[in-house]
Amino acid sequence: MQNLSNLSGQKLGQFELRSLIGVGGMGAVYRGYQPSLDRDVAIKVLSPELTEDGQYIDRFTREALVVARLEHPNIVPVYDYGTVDNVSYVVMRLLTGGSLQDRLKYLKQNETKLPSADEILSVLRQLAGALDYAHQHHIIHRDIKPSNIMFDSIGTAMLVDFGIARILEQNATRFTSAGIAVGTAQYMAPEQFRDEEPTPAVDQYAMGVMAFSLLTGNAPYEASNLAAYALKHVQDPIPKLSEKRPELGTEVDAVFEKILAKRPEDRFVSVTAFVDALEQALLSRSDGAANPPTNFFKMPLPGLKNAQPTPSSQRAIPRDSSSQISARTLVDIPATNELTSARSRKGGLIIISAVIVLMVMVAGVIGFAIAESQQEPPSGLLVALGMVPG
Repeated sequence: MQNLSNLSGQKLGQFELRSLIGVGGMGAVYRGYQPSLDRDVAIKVLSPELTEDGQYIDRFTREALVVARLEHPNIVPVYDYGTVDNVSYVVMRLLTGGSLQDRLKYLKQNETKLPSADEILSVLRQLAGALDYAHQHHIIHRDIKPSNIMFDSIGTAMLVDFGIARILEQNATRFTSAGIAVGTAQYMAPEQFRDEEPTPAVDQYAMGVMAFSLLTGNAPYEASNLAAYALKHVQDPIPKLSEKRPELGTEVDAVFEKILAKRPEDRFVSVTAFVDALEQALLSRSDGAANPPTNFFKMPLPGLKNAQPTPSSQRAIPRDSSSQISARTLVDIPATNELTSARSRKGGLIIISAVIVLMVMVAGVIGFAIAESQQEPPSGLLVALGMVPG
């Protein structure tokens, strides 16, 4: 079982691997079958190359255990997990409605209307409930983005991929004890770029970025590399949504000033509190907010292949034994805005160091970012040292 894209027809325990749905840096996801309960399932298979690394096995096992303890209607349920012949796998509910990323790409390709405010609020409220529930159980997702929002056949939104979740319990073994932080640059909070201790506020921030994108068709910040993204998220002024959609009024600006605040303590007390405030601001402008429903989150997507929880697109770079890097961040860099481009994206893996090494490379990256942004890098900002395309 070395070729992850060629496991169809094989078995992992009682589970049959029937068809490949996707391959990522951590492994592959198959449409599978569980004969004991006569049901189709999604089976995430960990890359065999990673099974020799205890950190990745721990991460994989933690994903299963973490999600299994989260019983919420908007979090994809885990049915089982295990290891057979050095191949680790986790069995999840098969979701057939595609991801939010799929729908945003479809929207752009077909130049369809943005979803109505009511539809956006409905999905945001589902996700807010799931995140607040996870936060109450001391779990932070830390990689909220459209590709990690899946839909079932009737349009219910569900959070997937808690594989990088950080458990806050004091007695938990910390996967991030080596200084590893994970996220996707377009949705990362300023404190993640500063390598600060993550809190539930990082999930709030990412939800704010997604909400801004859904309402306007554009992300609040656009960049082509990690350093430029970091500068924008950490110190650029928060864009005013009303400038992109004046019909929604200016009350929404105050909501996004808070949810996208540079300091985590200045954000809302919960994700639900953010959605409540956004709803109040939007519904106060019935002329602009109450546009007709589009069925955006429920309509079948043509050509959608067996939708499911997608594997992580992040890849690990073997650490050089001579390296002096003591802290690093694994980051996806979106090639383009997910809402404004239908082109396929190439993910990236960024190694960020809190230790000043390879000064020439650092100077080059910082110089490029400053030239693009015409801004000075903020104190404490982590510096991108290298990138491997995903």
